[in-house]
Amino acid sequence: MNSIRQLASSFIKEALASPILMNDLATMEMYIAESYTGRSLIELLQNADDAGATQFLVQSINKTTFVAANNGRPFTSEDLIALCRSGASTKQRKSNAIGFRGIGFKAVVNYAENVHVLSGEYQFTFSRSKTADLLPCDIKVPLIRIPHEYTETKYRNMLSELTNRNFNTIFIFETENNKLEQELHEFTPDCLLFLNHISNVELKTEEMSRITEINKSENEHGTLFNFGENEWLVIKSENKSAIALKWDNGKIIPCKREEAVVHSFLPTQEFLTVPMKVNGDFSTEPSRTRVSLDDETKIAVSSCAKIVARLYKRILTAGEDDMGFINIMTSLYLDPISKLRGLKINDLLNEEFIKAIREITSAHFASQNKKAFIYSQNG
Repeated sequence: MNSIRQLASSFIKEALASPILMNDLATMEMYIAESYTGRSLIELLQNADDAGATQFLVQSINKTTFVAANNGRPFTSEDLIALCRSGASTKQRKSNAIGFRGIGFKAVVNYAENVHVLSGEYQFTFSRSKTADLLPCDIKVPLIRIPHEYTETKYRNMLSELTNRNFNTIFIFETENNKLEQELHEFTPDCLLFLNHISNVELKTEEMSRITEINKSENEHGTLFNFGENEWLVIKSENKSAIALKWDNGKIIPCKREEAVVHSFLPTQEFLTVPMKVNGDFSTEPSRTRVSLDDETKIAVSSCAKIVARLYKRILTAGEDDMGFINIMTSLYLDPISKLRGLKINDLLNEEFIKAIREITSAHFASQNKKAFIYSQNG
C-alpha cells in the first residue's frame, strides 16, 4: 500500500501546485470517454488480452454495480502508473500487445462513479468524491487519476469466489446508469476473432447469462473459429494482418452487412463493401472507431492484399474454387469519386485487392502461355 500512498501523494501535490492541470485532465477525460462511447467492454477485453488472460468475466452485482475480472498477468508498478497517467502505456505498438496509447481504460468514465481495482499486490480505488475531498472545492477533478486505498468490505465474499476461480485482476464499477449493461447485451462473439489469448467470455446480468467459448480447429486454409451458431475461417499473413470469412458447411458465405468491418484487433466502425472482415495493425483515431490512412495502415493493407492474392493463386492453380471465395469478391469495385469525397480504408483495401488479383492472374496466365509455347515448340 505504500506505493499507492506515495503515488497519490505525488499527484495531490501536483494538483495543489497547478489546479488548472486537474481541470484540464478532467475535461480531457470526459472528451476521451465520449469518444469511446459504446466501447468500454471491448476496451476491458483488450486490456485483459494484452495481459495474457484466457478467461474474461463481467457480471452485475446489482443494478448499479458491476464486476469485470480476468486471469491475466497481475498489475506491476508500471501498469499502475500507466493507468493513472493518460498516454503512459507500457505497451509498445510493435509488441504483441494490441493497445498502445494507454487511454482506453478511461472509457469506463462513461458509466463509473467509483472504480475499485484489485490486481496482485495492488488494491486501490478511483473516486471523484474522495479526490475532491483532498483538494480545494473549486477544482474540477478527473476520475482516473489519483488512486486511493481500497477500504471496502462489502465485496469480500464475491472477491473470494473470483479468486478461487483464478481471476487475479478484478475491477468493480459503481455506476449510476445502465450503459455498461447495454454494452453487455450488444456484445457479439466475433469481437474475439483477432485477440491473442482470450478463449472464454462470461457475461451475466439479472436478465442475461451468456458464456462464449472459442473453439478453434485448423484446416488447410487457416483457423476455424466456432462460436456455436457462427463459424469463421481466419487466414493470417506473416505479420498481424488477417482476413475472416464466414463459414458454413465447408464453404465461404457472405457475412451480414453489419459484420463486414475493419478490425484493428477489435472492431472499428469502418465498413467494407466485400462481405468479410479484415484485421491489421491499422492506425486509428483516438477513439479507435476510424482508421487513419498513414504508412502503418498502408503496410497492413498490403499484407491483407497478399492474403487475397494467395487465395486467388490457389484457385488458379487448382482450376477450381472449392471454397466459394470468388463469390464474395464480386463486391469489389473502385468508387470513381473516392478521391473527390476523400479516401477511406474501404477504398484503399478494394484498390489493393484488385491490384493483387490482377497481378496474380496476369502472372498465372503468362506462365501458362509460356508452358504452352514451350510444349508446342518441343512438340
